[in-house]
Amino acid sequence: VATAADKAKLTPSINEANTVKNSDAYKLASATAKSAYDKAITDATTVNNNASATVAQVNEAIANITSAKAKLDGKKVTVTNLSSLTPDEVSAIVKLAATVNNVPESSVQFTNNNTTLSIVTNGYTQSLNINDYAVQNSAINR
Repeated sequence: VATAADKAKLTPSINEANTVKNSDAYKLASATAKSAYDKAITDATTVNNNASATVAQVNEAIANITSAKAKLDGKKVTVTNLSSLTPDEVSAIVKLAATVNNVPESSVQFTNNNTTLSIVTNGYTQSLNINDYAVQNSAINR
């Protein structure tokens, strides 16, 4: 049976879940990667709260969180100029927004000369903040 000292190694991984979930790596990852991370945290919490959990279960929970966290690879699209996007930049942003919001790419639309981003489904338009999906590379514009 795992001791409190054994479980102490698991606690930091569980406690950092809120920080991880607020990161771009999590927010912009695929639904599958987010789900795997969430499950690893839920499972680890169960192990942590189980008085009869084994050292092997604790170690497995730590390994599962570490693995799932490593697969959270979401990141913003780096663009040269947010107010003058290239066709490739538009495509990359549309693809990312579709993945994050779990909608087909055809539902993600740019309007107003590629400055307004939205999802259109069943006649309903949801505005998106382009800055949630793209970041201007200031080094290029110096």
